[in-house]
Amino acid sequence: MNKGTKRQAAGSMAHANHKSRFLMGWLLALVLVLTACGAGAGTNGGNESATTPTDTPSNGASQTAGAFPVTISHMKGQYTLNEKPKKIAVLDVKFLDQLLAIGEQPAGSVIAEGNTTFPEYLGDKPGDVRVLGTRDKPNLEAIVALDPDLILMTDFQEKEYENVSKIAPTIVLDFYEDWRDTLATVAAITGKQAEAETVRKAYEDKIAGLKEKLSEKLGEETVALIRPRKEGIRVHGL
Repeated sequence: MNKGTKRQAAGSMAHANHKSRFLMGWLLALVLVLTACGAGAGTNGGNESATTPTDTPSNGASQTAGAFPVTISHMKGQYTLNEKPKKIAVLDVKFLDQLLAIGEQPAGSVIAEGNTTFPEYLGDKPGDVRVLGTRDKPNLEAIVALDPDLILMTDFQEKEYENVSKIAPTIVLDFYEDWRDTLATVAAITGKQAEAETVRKAYEDKIAGLKEKLSEKLGEETVALIRPRKEGIRVHGL
């Protein structure tokens, strides 16, 4: 390879590296923005479809905003709440996230496998929320000791349903349900539909702004938000 060809190749590589660093910078910004959204809007922790919470959300929670009784349709049937639960136990961190986002706090929550505490981005918001084991291995004794009025779980813990449902009324939601639908159910349970709508709108507005900025910088190029896992790569939607 002659000197001119070497210089041309080096220039092309430098341009490619610069472009790669530029794209990685914007991807990092996207991750940071979505992480912040998770703190204020609720993340689904791997749950990825999109609906808008209303007084009659698609998940079957039907009521006038903030009113009881409310009937929740879920994967195991229907459950009617005559009043707002005083003690809620949640068996997925996303429920903790979303309850905190609308100004509520569960009495107890599981943590992620391998962790010793709640997600760092939640700061001190969990307060005195009791740890109820992990999502993969809920601590049944801790749940019994908590004596909750209601338990929220997903079909991820299907094998635990029989035992858990003996402790307190249990609502089971689809693990892969869109976070907006999950938020609508959590809002119906707590009578916080207005707060949930504020959270959803703030998230949508932030995403719209981010898309506009990315479009200005990247033109027609597309961006994927991915999460490498041991079992493979997970692609997240917005």
